[in-house]
Amino acid sequence: MRESVQDNRSKRMTLASVILYALTIFLLIACLIISSVSLAYSNVLTDSVLYSTGLKLDLNGGKPVIDEDTGLQFSAPGETTVTTFFLENQSDEDVYYRLYFTDVRGELAEVVQVGIYLEDRLLYSGLMSEMVRENTAAADDILKLRDHRDFTIYFNISQDAGNEYQGTSVTFRLAAEVTQVRDNPEKQF
Repeated sequence: MRESVQDNRSKRMTLASVILYALTIFLLIACLIISSVSLAYSNVLTDSVLYSTGLKLDLNGGKPVIDEDTGLQFSAPGETTVTTFFLENQSDEDVYYRLYFTDVRGELAEVVQVGIYLEDRLLYSGLMSEMVRENTAAADDILKLRDHRDFTIYFNISQDAGNEYQGTSVTFRLAAEVTQVRDNPEKQF
C-alpha cells in the first residue's frame, strides 16, 4: 500500500513537472516571438512617421570638384581658382555636415589657401594640407531633410610661394561627412 501511495505521489509530481516545463517552454516561446517582432520594428516611430537610421549625402552628383587628371595648377603666386559644388541631404532626417580633403598629394598642398563659402558666408578656411578630417568640425549649418546647398570654393596659392612651386600641382578629393541632428547637440561624428 505504501508503494502505491508513493507511486501516485511520483506520478502527480511527474505530471506537475511536465505541466510546469510545458508552461515554461510556452512562455519562453512567447517572449521570443515578442522580441523578434520588436526587433523587426526597431526603426524609430515618431508621430506616426517611420524613420530609418540611414544617413546619405550627395556630394556634387559624384563628380570631382577639380579635374582628377590634371589636379589643381597655378601659373603664378597669388593666383586664385574658383569652382562650385553642391550637397544634397538624401537622409531621412536633418543632418550636420563637415567638408574636408582626403588623398591630398603634391607640393602645392602646403601653400594653397582654401575658402569654402555657403552663399557669402565663410564656412571653412585654411591650408589645404591642414583641412583634413581630423582637423575639421561640423559646419555652422544644418542641412534639412532633402535640402540642396550650393557652395563656392576658392583655391589661392600664397603670394609668398616661391619659384620652387612652379610647374607643381596638387591632387585631392573633397569629402563630406554627415551625422544626425536629433539627440546630438555636440555635433559628434
